[in-house]
Formats: sequence, structure tokens, C-alpha cells
Amino acid sequence: LVRENGEEKVMNEHREHRTMPPKTGTSSKGLDAIEKMDPYFNTGKLKSLDNQYVLYIDIMGMKTTMYRSFERSTIFMGKLHVVLVKASELVQGVTVYPVMDGAYVTAGQYDQISEFIRIVYTWLGRVFVNTKNLAECFIVRAGLAYGPIVTGDSICEEVSQVLNEKTDYKKHLLFGFPVVLAAIGEESAPPFGVYLDVTVRTAAGTNLAGIWFKWCSDLSLRSRMCNQMKAYYTYAESHSEELKYDEKKIEEHKRKAVQFWGEIDKQKEKSSGKL
Repeated sequence: LVRENGEEKVMNEHREHRTMPPKTGTSSKGLDAIEKMDPYFNTGKLKSLDNQYVLYIDIMGMKTTMYRSFERSTIFMGKLHVVLVKASELVQGVTVYPVMDGAYVTAGQYDQISEFIRIVYTWLGRVFVNTKNLAECFIVRAGLAYGPIVTGDSICEEVSQVLNEKTDYKKHLLFGFPVVLAAIGEESAPPFGVYLDVTVRTAAGTNLAGIWFKWCSDLSLRSRMCNQMKAYYTYAESHSEELKYDEKKIEEHKRKAVQFWGEIDKQKEKSSGKL
């Protein structure tokens, strides 16, 4: 009886332990540290703002591509970042801030950022037109803005002791209205195009007309880009469900592509005397 009662008592204690509510007022060491810490950040101690051109570039439809295929999406992103790194080595004065399937790029001079765009887009454009399997094509677009920005490198101890000690982290930070304007503008760019924000079009020395940057001066590449765009969006229309590509978005992107690349292709015909 004693043994049985003892077993019963142990079982009851075990059940009581399982059903007892958790004790309040306890926290991990991490939570204790957070409760005592003020995430101090003093913008008044940041270095003065500097006017820069800010480009935001990313791969269209990457969210659904990542959902469909890990391998294909990583290849797309990997190729983009290889091109961004190599282009930044060829053009002085540009800084790349990578963000997953895209990047922010800054430059102090319009000539610097425009040359960077031409190199990146020409390289990726050739990849695009040489891809025979349309399912393996990827398309980029971008927005470009101009104005005062602050980079993470300007964060000192007086601004934030925590971030000041994390050099590898803070160098990827970028603050300022052009950062937002470039990201918003990207949504208005045609496939393989760059939207020019009004801050760029009105900046001194740019002399730009229109809202889309005409980056391609290679007549042969222009024609091939136009033809490949038509083929790609015909493919997208017939595989919209498989690609998880909204039909309204396909129509919008196709319309912009036809206007942008069709217009460029007409310029080629005009220069050759066909128009």
C-alpha cells in the first residue's frame, strides 16, 4: 500500500507540475539586457548631408521565382550581384549597397551613375537575349533619384555606440529621401529600364528629357532586346498560372516593354533609313 500510495503521490505531483501556470516576473538574460538598454541614436551628430545620385535596381518577380525554385532564384540573384560587383570595379566613385535580389547604388556625379547603369544593363541585357529557354530569363528594372543622403559610414560613437562598433553592419546603411524616391520610381520603370525621378531630371548638368533613361546605344542589342521582350511576354501570357504571374501585371509590363523597346527599335530603323 505504501508503494502504491507513493507511486500515486508521485504521479499526482507530476500532473500538478505539468498543469501549473508559468511563473511571472522571470525573463531570460537577453530580455533583461533589452529592458535595461536604450536603443540610443542621435541624428544630430551625423555628418552633414551630401547630395548623391541613388539608384535602386532589382529583379522583377523574384518573390514568386524564389517560391517556385530555390536553384533558379539563387542563380538569378547570384548573376546580378556578380555584375554589380564587377561594374563597381570599373566605375570610380560608385558604392553598392546589396539587398537580397537587388541593390542601392550611390554616386556623386551623373556621369558616374549613368556609366554604371550602361555597363550593368548592357551586360545583363546580353545575358537576357542569349537565353534560349525563356523560363530561365530574368529581367531587371530600376529607379534613379537625386538628393541629400547620409551613409552608415558617418555613424560615430556620438551617434550610436552600438552601431559604431559594428563596422561591417553600418556600412550597409543608407538614409535619405532619394532612397525612397528611387525605390518608388523602380515600380514605374519598363522591363530592363530605369525610371528617372524628377529630382534627376531637374538636377544641374543632366539635360535629360523623358522619364525613362535610354541606356542602350548598341543598335544590334536594341533590336535583339525588342525581339526577346516580345517572345518573353508571349511566353508569360501562356504560362501565367505556372509562373504565378498576375495577368494584369503581365499586360502592364508588356505594354511598357513595347513602348520602351519598340520606340528604341524605331530609332534604329530611322537611323538606317527605313523610316
